[in-house]
Amino acid sequence: MRKHLINVVCTVINSYAILFFSQSKVLGVLLLLISFFNPVAGATGLGCVLLSMAIVTFMGYDKDSIRIGFYSFNSLLLGIGFGTFYLVSPAFFARIIIACIIATMLSVTLASSFAKKALPMLSLPFVITFWLLLLAVNSIYHMGLEQRNSAVLNEINNMGLGSSYALPGILSFIHLPHYLALFLGR
Repeated sequence: MRKHLINVVCTVINSYAILFFSQSKVLGVLLLLISFFNPVAGATGLGCVLLSMAIVTFMGYDKDSIRIGFYSFNSLLLGIGFGTFYLVSPAFFARIIIACIIATMLSVTLASSFAKKALPMLSLPFVITFWLLLLAVNSIYHMGLEQRNSAVLNEINNMGLGSSYALPGILSFIHLPHYLALFLGR
């Protein structure tokens, strides 16, 4: 039992460290602690890592890949992102569990598909899952999720009003293609 618990703790720490392409336990512990500066985001990230580990362990995937956090770091990113932007509610838990399962399955699928071509999957499962979730949450159907008031969202909603956005205002005479302008926030 003790050996199993140590293995789980090491896997969780490796899931954090692999975000910076490392297997350093010190870095993993530091990132774990830092993620709890926002308690909801930290707890959601940790919960997603544990759920992801449980899924891939139950399904019998490669133990070494599980141990280094290869299948769970995208779920960690998803949990931290979701916990940062949405208020905790029953709808929050339902959505995060489903999204974590999707991110884990995408991680497994893309890892095996990309490995055949010697390509890394990096954070592609996180990006796909998070954007699908954002599209679903912000659709015309009310999903029961409420956005958290955050500095990032305030910055996005107040673009052009503060001095930090003086450069885009100065450069507004330059005509950009529509999608490039969207990307640059103009």
